[in-house]
Amino acid sequence: MDRRAHARIVARGLAAYPRVEIRIVAFLWELAESCGVAVADEQVVVPVPLTHRVLAAVVGCERSSVAAALGALRRENLVVRTRAGWMLRGSLPQQVEFLLRQAPRQRFALVGSGAERAGLPGFRTTSAG
Repeated sequence: MDRRAHARIVARGLAAYPRVEIRIVAFLWELAESCGVAVADEQVVVPVPLTHRVLAAVVGCERSSVAAALGALRRENLVVRTRAGWMLRGSLPQQVEFLLRQAPRQRFALVGSGAERAGLPGFRTTSAG
């Protein structure tokens, strides 16, 4: 199979995941299989200089969504950006299982007077997917 066909298959598979965090870790583990370097027990470095903008284009979302998702992944110590590249901890199945157990992060949206009734002046929470 040529690289373009493989890339299309990967992109279609990534789009099937509703959560950006899962799309990102799935893509990074896909890269890890081809060019990752094991540096310790259950730690792999992907030595590819990916920007948030490039990741957003690959996983099909906005750059700001990638930044937020990477922040969440960093806080959970699942994916860390280092000078050497992207460090992944654990394995794809472990990371996906962990992320699926986590409640989706909350987003805040400006709304009118209905928010005051909910107890948040000027804001309401909506589930992010």
